[in-house]
Amino acid sequence: MEKSKRRATSNRGMEENTLAILESFCSLDSSHVHDDRLAFLEAVRFASIVPENGTPPTNKMMKAIFEIMRETKSLELIVASYQLLCELEKHFPRVCLSDGDDKQGNPDKRTELVVYEEAWSPIAIGSDVALSDKHAAKKRSKEPIDAAGFQLLLESLSKVANEPESSDTKLELLAKMYLFQYLVYILEADFLPRNHHFRENSNWICVRDSLLNKLLGSRQITYKDLVYDSIFVLCDLFLGNASVNRDTGLTAKSASMVMYNNSDSALGLCLPEAEKCTCKAVKKLIILMTELDLSRKKADMQSLTTRADGARVPVVELIIDELSYDKDIITPFLQALDEPRLKLEIVSQYIQKYNVKACMSISKEQLLEEFFDSKGIGSSPLASICKNIISAFTRLKETDEYCLLVRKHYLQQQLCCLQGHRRFQILLELSFCT
Repeated sequence: MEKSKRRATSNRGMEENTLAILESFCSLDSSHVHDDRLAFLEAVRFASIVPENGTPPTNKMMKAIFEIMRETKSLELIVASYQLLCELEKHFPRVCLSDGDDKQGNPDKRTELVVYEEAWSPIAIGSDVALSDKHAAKKRSKEPIDAAGFQLLLESLSKVANEPESSDTKLELLAKMYLFQYLVYILEADFLPRNHHFRENSNWICVRDSLLNKLLGSRQITYKDLVYDSIFVLCDLFLGNASVNRDTGLTAKSASMVMYNNSDSALGLCLPEAEKCTCKAVKKLIILMTELDLSRKKADMQSLTTRADGARVPVVELIIDELSYDKDIITPFLQALDEPRLKLEIVSQYIQKYNVKACMSISKEQLLEEFFDSKGIGSSPLASICKNIISAFTRLKETDEYCLLVRKHYLQQQLCCLQGHRRFQILLELSFCT
């Protein structure tokens, strides 16, 4: 609450002093633009972050920092502006939860959601009217990112796997990766307090007003394409990093250094780490979307939603459909997704939804023959299905801490629902015993 109150007090003097450093900002002939921008970033840092009770930057200052990160052609400025934006978000959050204890020291008092509505945001999801003319598109580059811009940014990240050769292209891609990381950070910082407040107070409106929910519900984008793009980008980034280590035997940093001369060594060192962090950001986006689905489902069960909320297919269902359509991405996707609970949910639903025909297509005669032929159990198709499923869950138990909590009877229940024959259940139990 105290931080939010400090944000409400704008410091005109600090704004004028810091923005004055950017007098050459629009002067293309000035050779001091780079130094002026660095000086501006340092001035904001020393005014807002370094002091114990620093003054929050104004909206104009935040917009200037964001514009530097998006338009600059300097690696130093891209990294510096990104780090400063993230630090400012931590010190002066737009959305936060108040302390749970009241003046009498009652620990059971529920937290309150504090939203600073006047704060500047890099994501602007208001009008659903898309900008089509060139002038509007050019103007958009200086404004906060809208829903269509976010989807285009996500699509552009798939170019990482294509390994563009020129340094300018690499730098442009690096800037997009940092931009995407920052936007996901904003989505997370806005959604998590709201979602926590919803779980405590069943206030669905606070989640409905989240940037993430507005983004997924915007008519400027195709919701399913956004989910599919997230899957493909995650797999591309994961396979890109894995192929470098596997094919060359070099570390990510060493491999990048091979592609660049001495003048581009800084860019070569920065790219692998940026790709790794971007991969984490895509995973975080997928996890946030699934958390939103869970809260939405809970709100539906409590009759808190209305027609205004619309209807969306859950993200997990879209992921399962895509994995069943393109089986080549199953392995890299599950390897890249390191959230145990979500991974188990995907694997369980995938087996339950798409392995029925692996079971139901077996005739009763063949099933009886396989059951009574104890010598052929190990080589029968049905037994192979059982062993493969058991092996898959065993590997999950070995790699994921959460899966250690899964009991054998839960697996039996999940697997036995795939068929309607009692004989298959008996064979499954025999497979568990072997």
